[in-house]
Amino acid sequence: MPGAERFHGRLLGRKPAGEVDGRHPATHGVRDLAVSKDTAKKTLAVALDRVGDAVDVGRVETQADDVWHDEYRMMRPQPSGGFVWVQATGGPALVCGPLRHLAAHLFTTREWALGSGVGSDDEWAHVAAALGVDLAHLVRLRQVHGAEVVVRRAGDPPPSGPRAGADIVVSNDPLVAVAIQTADCVPLLMADSKSGAVAAAHAGWRGLAAGVPTAAVAALEREFNARPSDLVAAVGPAISAPSYEVGTEVAERFAAAGFDASQLARWFSDGERESRWQFDGWQSATDQLAAAGVPSDQIHLAGLCTTAYPALFCSYRRDGKGAGRMAAAIRCRATS
Repeated sequence: MPGAERFHGRLLGRKPAGEVDGRHPATHGVRDLAVSKDTAKKTLAVALDRVGDAVDVGRVETQADDVWHDEYRMMRPQPSGGFVWVQATGGPALVCGPLRHLAAHLFTTREWALGSGVGSDDEWAHVAAALGVDLAHLVRLRQVHGAEVVVRRAGDPPPSGPRAGADIVVSNDPLVAVAIQTADCVPLLMADSKSGAVAAAHAGWRGLAAGVPTAAVAALEREFNARPSDLVAAVGPAISAPSYEVGTEVAERFAAAGFDASQLARWFSDGERESRWQFDGWQSATDQLAAAGVPSDQIHLAGLCTTAYPALFCSYRRDGKGAGRMAAAIRCRATS
């Protein structure tokens, strides 16, 4: 494997490690879209989701008359992986078609104004309402860039007190919705087609190095007897490899975690500068899900880069501390 051999050789060469660049501007092409401040104005128009299957998404209006009037609302990038645009209570959102047949869910956009996750929770009430619950029944986490798991079982009392420090939440309770927040990191939602149990997970590069996708699959299997082959997974908008240049220490963290050279060669490519790499979090997440036993045709990737669309997605890499946050939330369906 030439790529793996090249990666292995460079990593063992131990060129000086630079710091992870948190402000590297998005100047590369993302698939066939050129990244710039005007990208959101130049993207292809997207037809609305006309299925009218609002019940699968919670309180989502797929044919609202007052939607898409301004320029940004009329010009949306086309997602892949069976994802479609919908209009929910807080603004435009993405829904994964194959997943919505199993669980109400959504990936929000910048227009939801979720802020940095501190201060008032009122802004999160829209996320809860979109999935048909109140704010008291929206389970959130204090995300710590690890692979710890919070379990919410049917019959548990309503969530209260400080949020637990974790990056994965799994549940089989139809009375609550579970959510994570991102601003470049990979948002992952999953549902078990047999038990109906769901998972929401947050994975930046540290979380991916810690094996968040694998840990989420294992938690559903351990807690709710879900089989990996019965899971459907949706990977929402996140920063893409061309916009995500990192230092050698990031690659070293993955190598130290036990990922082999062939895997790392798929996730890291040469950056524009010495001792820099472009990291593909999308590929890492989908590869880890597949390695955990989720069938590849049940792993769905939105394929939209958060840095590429300033009017649409929050991006810490692009905007720094002023970046807002986006939610990925899912609710287990009641079973008979």
